[in-house]
Amino acid sequence: MTREDWRRTLLATEIVFASDVVGAGTDWPVTTGLSDQETVAALRAIQKKIGRALYRAGPTADKRPRRAAVFPFHCSLVCVVCRC
Repeated sequence: MTREDWRRTLLATEIVFASDVVGAGTDWPVTTGLSDQETVAALRAIQKKIGRALYRAGPTADKRPRRAAVFPFHCSLVCVVCRC
């Protein structure tokens, strides 16, 4: 997968977990059988693993500027995606 594919995959995972609108949100424990604490720990591990892999891969040919308007705030759940 490309760097962008990994970022999109991570973002989709974070949204499914956190969003009541397009994800499981507050129904997550009922839907998955996992507690929020277990899931956040797993999500953090995934974020770190993907983040390290993307960092080690180095810069890409894609030199487009970051789209800061998409994430105008410090987004702790998606910091790997937006790199804020």
